[in-house]
Amino acid sequence: MNEDKVINELDPTKVKKGDVVAFHFYTIVEEVKNKDGDLCLVVKNIEQDQMFTVQGEPLIQKGFSGNFVEEEVTLSRTKIIGILKDSPNKPIQIQFVKKDGSDRNMICRFLATNDTGYAQVEELVETGPQMRQVDLRTMEWIVVEGTKYVVKK
Repeated sequence: MNEDKVINELDPTKVKKGDVVAFHFYTIVEEVKNKDGDLCLVVKNIEQDQMFTVQGEPLIQKGFSGNFVEEEVTLSRTKIIGILKDSPNKPIQIQFVKKDGSDRNMICRFLATNDTGYAQVEELVETGPQMRQVDLRTMEWIVVEGTKYVVKK
């Protein structure tokens, strides 16, 4: 991360017609329904506990989910770690083995890796994001952008 970079939050009072604005936040789907003939998701923002509606299939299709699996692919651990590194700020699902030998599954977003084989992630839970470390040497699979990548045994 560049320590010289300065980030200023968008001032809502200065937004005007014609401005290009991107929104990136994580939500939990509270309800799926049909509104005026359109598919509609009622979602809750994880970080600020606000409810809102996302309406229309074209808009929903642009979203990402660590829960959605369309296909499964088996690859080496090294290749899967490469895919993980190429997926920053996307919700992923990861399963790995904890120190006590039990399986751990979480929905998170990838932040970084270190030289000791651990990934820094932000677990996306209903009570708010929480920083975690994942031992990539015990990773069993990840789900990212609709594909489940299983570590080849």
